[in-house]
Amino acid sequence: AMTASVHTDAEVRGAIDDLYRRFGYVADPHTAVAYLGAVHCLAQPGTPQVLLLATAHPAKFGDAVAQVL
Repeated sequence: AMTASVHTDAEVRGAIDDLYRRFGYVADPHTAVAYLGAVHCLAQPGTPQVLLLATAHPAKFGDAVAQVL
């Protein structure tokens, strides 16, 4: 199954920060939205696993990523 998710700018910044703190991974905003969607899916009963694909390079959004990190 495939799903979509929508998140606020603050949630996206929080996800970028969370990915960096937990995994040392510098994510772009689009990948951060995918991460938030994956977290949401995994919280649903019966979701066995989730595949998350990075969608862009963080340098493409350098200013936005630098503000968070």
